[in-house]
Amino acid sequence: MSITITERYAKRELSEDRSTARHSREYTVIGTDDELIAYEIIKAAAPVQYGNLWRNQIRVQERADGLWDGEVSYSPLRRESGQSEWSFNIGTTQIHTTHSLETISQNVPAGEEATDFKQAINVSGEGVDKQIEGVDIPSADLSWQETLYLDPAEFTAAFLGRLHEAVGKTNSNAFRIFPAESVLLEGVSGEPAGDTLKFVFQFSASPPASDLTIGSITGIDKAGFHYLWVRSEEDDDDDLVPVQVNVERVIDTYDFADLGIPDPFTA
Repeated sequence: MSITITERYAKRELSEDRSTARHSREYTVIGTDDELIAYEIIKAAAPVQYGNLWRNQIRVQERADGLWDGEVSYSPLRRESGQSEWSFNIGTTQIHTTHSLETISQNVPAGEEATDFKQAINVSGEGVDKQIEGVDIPSADLSWQETLYLDPAEFTAAFLGRLHEAVGKTNSNAFRIFPAESVLLEGVSGEPAGDTLKFVFQFSASPPASDLTIGSITGIDKAGFHYLWVRSEEDDDDDLVPVQVNVERVIDTYDFADLGIPDPFTA
């Protein structure tokens, strides 16, 4: 005997008030005497998600031999205090650079000699007016959100103060998969979420760089959010050449462990 399942569409129900929403569906299963088989058939037929509601309970009851009634209920996904989630986005952002990684070619009219600008980009002017204008280039930009759910009792003035202090800072220690000063906390937002509070942390990452070479200067290392700048001077041939590369800390640091966010990537 084959097993069939039918949804009783007239029994669908959706209710919502200011704090909760509920949805239910009812099914009929015919052709099995095993309640586990009936349960699994209903589970396979009922969608896991309906709108912003999630399947949370399946009930099966035998009405006659081989005939089963099933009910599936949906509700908002309940969050526990201390639970965390994440989402991410990888795109590009524009950064300004004055020197290239490598000069691929130098092209001049026949009979003319090319000037070696030592990787400087868009050099203009002559003599004391000579300057390096540089160029804006795309750079990979990783940003992500981590969502923390807390019991309202845990949202204290001290916690709010830590959030305020941390925003706009980089990580003083390794954070997630990134070394120190490679993650920026761009902002935090908070709002009620059922019987919990939801806090969304917006992070971005900038990869560190090591063993860079600019002109004849080698072995340059920088953390992700350090600022690198180059001073160039004219050499004996009146060419602008890098004579000093500085790496600066321009953003204060904060120990993000003090925020108490469980690592969602290893949860």
